[in-house]
Amino acid sequence: MVSEDQGLPEACKTHPHLKVLSRLEDFLSAELADHEDVSWVTSALQKQKDELETAITEAFQEDYFYLDDQEGDVEKVEVDELEIGDPVLVEMTKDEGIRLVHRSS
Repeated sequence: MVSEDQGLPEACKTHPHLKVLSRLEDFLSAELADHEDVSWVTSALQKQKDELETAITEAFQEDYFYLDDQEGDVEKVEVDELEIGDPVLVEMTKDEGIRLVHRSS
């Protein structure tokens, strides 16, 4: 269970099969520990950071934009700054996605 309720861990002591975590990230990190080592994904992204930034910038500049409640058209898009955070891995199936947190330290 994930809860910040301070009384919940005490209430669950009589149920050894229940584990209480205070943050969702703690749960996701524990869940990831049961999966295949995926640290190679983070390493590959870091090695190709320049190429990744270029691809993201180009894709953004070529995208279509709609102006809500505004008259006119977007004629040109420029990317002034791009910040890529830590990768967030997502396990996908046909019908659902599960976010798996993996942060390189």
